[in-house]
Formats: sequence, C-alpha cells, structure tokens
Amino acid sequence: MGIVCSLNRAVAPPVRVRGRGLALHDMHEETVDGHKGIAARSQATIADGEALMGKLAQDAARANEIAEKLRRGEDAPGKISRPMTGKEFLSAIGWTAADLRHAKVVQELHRLGATEEAIQAAIDDKHQRATYRKVLRRHQRDHG
Repeated sequence: MGIVCSLNRAVAPPVRVRGRGLALHDMHEETVDGHKGIAARSQATIADGEALMGKLAQDAARANEIAEKLRRGEDAPGKISRPMTGKEFLSAIGWTAADLRHAKVVQELHRLGATEEAIQAAIDDKHQRATYRKVLRRHQRDHG
C-alpha cells in the first residue's frame, strides 16, 4: 500500500513511495524544512541588519555634519558627558549588586587556583538559587 505525497504540489506531481523510499522522503522533507527555517532566520537577520545600517548611516551623517561645523569654527550641538562609572556600566547592562558579588566570588576562586569543577559548581549554585527565587516569587504572586 503506497502513500501519496508531494514536496511541493505546484512543482512536483504526487509521487507514490513505499518502504525505504518513504524513509528517504521523510529525511529529505526534514532537510528541506530545516533549510526553510534557516532561510527565514537569515531573512530576519538581514532585515535587522539593514535597519541598523540605516540608523548607523544617519548617525554617521550627523557626525560628519558636526565635524564640518567644528572645522569651520562654528558651534556644534552636542554634549560631552563624563565617562560611566563601573557601577553605572554594570547597571546599564542589567547586572545587580548580587551579580557583582557573585562575579567577585568566582574571581577569587580563580585567583586561589580552584578547579574548573569548583568554579562551575559556584556558577550552577547561583543559577539554582535564582531559579528557586523565581519559583517562590511566582507562587507568591499567584497565591497571594
């Protein structure tokens, strides 16, 4: 008993496959589906890249305008700000005080010559505690 199938009815007519032919068909179908997924992700990445390129082109044009004004001796809008402190930088990238303390513990473990397993255990312990906290917060939220 055969199975009627087609990879793309607009391109290929229905084909009857049996036994190993069916397994080969399924394997190629999975491969084609995988390539379609890769193509979709690539298109999304290209779209994001093109949008960023447009923004960067605008930023570059603005910077060139400011540079030209400064070369002509004109006032240019802009502000020179102070550099970020370490604490401000870590906050900007989403680190908390607990993250900083943990990083210092891992740094000290490295300095003391701890094995990779010991360091990984410290990292895993942090993730485990974070998971516990998340579960407790969700429980408190859901059950008052």
